[in-house]
Amino acid sequence: MLRGLDLTRAFRFEDAEKVYSEIISRAGDPLRLSEREKQMLARAYSNRGNCRASLDRPEQALVDYRCGAGPRAM
Repeated sequence: MLRGLDLTRAFRFEDAEKVYSEIISRAGDPLRLSEREKQMLARAYSNRGNCRASLDRPEQALVDYRCGAGPRAM
C-alpha cells in the first residue's frame, strides 16, 4: 500500500493504479477477510478510485468508491 501512496504523491497515477489493482486482486473473497483486511481492501479501492479520477476516468473511479464503501453503497 505504501508503494502506491508514494507513486501517487509522485503523480505516477498509472503505476499507482497497478499497485492498488494488485492488492485488490490478491485480497480474495471479501466475506472471508478479517476486519483489518477489509479496511485495507476498502483503502485500496478508494486510492485506486483517486488515481482513476486523476487520470480523468470518473466512471471507473465511482465504481471503485462504491466497492470501497461496501455493499450498502451499491
